Amino acid sequence: MASPSKWNPEVQASVLEALESGLTLRQAAAQNDISASLIIWKSVRDEEFAKQYARALEVRTECDFEGLMDLAFEQPERTKMGIDPSWVNLKRLQVDTIKWALSKRNPKKYADRPPEVNVNAQFGVQLVHAIPRPEKEVPSVPCESMPALEPGDEQ
Repeated sequence: MASPSKWNPEVQASVLEALESGLTLRQAAAQNDISASLIIWKSVRDEEFAKQYARALEVRTECDFEGLMDLAFEQPERTKMGIDPSWVNLKRLQVDTIKWALSKRNPKKYADRPPEVNVNAQFGVQLVHAIPRPEKEVPSVPCESMPALEPGDEQ
């Protein structure tokens, strides 16, 4: 880890600005010539910076969400054969990756469905019993050679 002595108000402001602009933690650290672990270390030990850091990550998440539309509506280069299918797959992968990251950063807001919380969860094995299937009945075919049974008659 880089020395905490490299940390100063200018570096702090630059890191927060870089995060808000959409850079990752590692990119913001490299841009400021510090280690990513120094930023984490500072956010754990400085409550005020931790609040600013959390807000910067929220802003970055919002920017990533807004950037999805730009990415989705980007026009492909057309060749004489049409649109390259690999370009389409690349864009689909990029959009899906950003959506996945957003759902992990803020599942209540960006997940397909919110995480289920079971406050009465029991830790153990739960046996599931199979429900028996009803036996198939043989369709009755009227037979003229057999007399119809009356109630109370036994075979």
